[in-house]
Amino acid sequence: MKKYNKIIVIGPNSVHVENFIFLIKDLFDSIVVVSEEVTEFTYVNSSHVISYRAKNPLTWLKENKKLEKIIVSEKPDFVHVQSINRQAFFASIITKRLKIPLIATAWGSDVLVVPKRNIVFKKMVQRVLDRSAYISADSYEMIDAIHHLSKNKNVKYILLGINTIEIKPKEQIIYSNRLHKPLYNIDKIINAFHQFSSSNPDWKLVIGAVGPETENLKTQVDQLNTNKIEFIGWLTQEENIKQYQKAKIYITIPSSDGTAVSLLEAMSAGCIPIVSDLTVSHEWIVDGENGVILKPSEENFFKRALSLDLEKVQQKNKEIISKSGTKQIATDSFQFVYKSVK
Repeated sequence: MKKYNKIIVIGPNSVHVENFIFLIKDLFDSIVVVSEEVTEFTYVNSSHVISYRAKNPLTWLKENKKLEKIIVSEKPDFVHVQSINRQAFFASIITKRLKIPLIATAWGSDVLVVPKRNIVFKKMVQRVLDRSAYISADSYEMIDAIHHLSKNKNVKYILLGINTIEIKPKEQIIYSNRLHKPLYNIDKIINAFHQFSSSNPDWKLVIGAVGPETENLKTQVDQLNTNKIEFIGWLTQEENIKQYQKAKIYITIPSSDGTAVSLLEAMSAGCIPIVSDLTVSHEWIVDGENGVILKPSEENFFKRALSLDLEKVQQKNKEIISKSGTKQIATDSFQFVYKSVK
């Protein structure tokens, strides 16, 4: 395994960035993180806070000078941006001027949704894609979007991957652990479960994670006057795995998405997955075979999930994950990217 001196990773204070760092930790002697918030990622040698969240362009220029100073002083082999956003845009300007290879990893809405909002956002995303030595994405829908936005041909399908999870006896639990943001439609999950629970009183909905909508969601549950829904907050990886292992059904129904690591983990752990009818969902789930893809205006999707043969679902999903969803496959893929660039 070829080892490089240093990489600067630029991205949000997110578990996805932490998972990415774990994948590449053995490829570099030193990993430096730049984020808009204070981070406490493992395997990182140093970290910096650079924020472009202010609306004042003068503040952006000030932060941009800070970012350039960091890149110049660190002398990285690569700068790798996680999520193609405003921070990535300014990084692309600096790395082009300094002739440092820029690698970009798209996350989903950054190439699927943001460019459609207005021409300024579209141009910013395009500039990052055009200036990147290599681009990675975790769904073919995203790759198609990238090709429509940019003529850059160096695009590779790479999942962050997971460590496979042992399947254990299931309980009558439905598990949801996406962030509490409108994008993830947790309120719809709660309403659907409440309806399902009326004729299936032995079942329980467990809601992990947190977010700006947490208090609203708790108020929603209080108004339903049910004790069948439990909020368990932000979990450690070990605690999260235990929830997958107990849950018979896993549900994630965002309005847009790339390949979610949580979905791969749930598939590996033997849950029956329920997912949105997104293009990326069809890359992993065959409706009625190894999971449920929501139909338009469908209400009884929990009942439909229970009609599937659990053992067959588990066998099929284990095969899928072992072939294309592991961390080692992801590490090898990123190593290929870096080797191709330098």
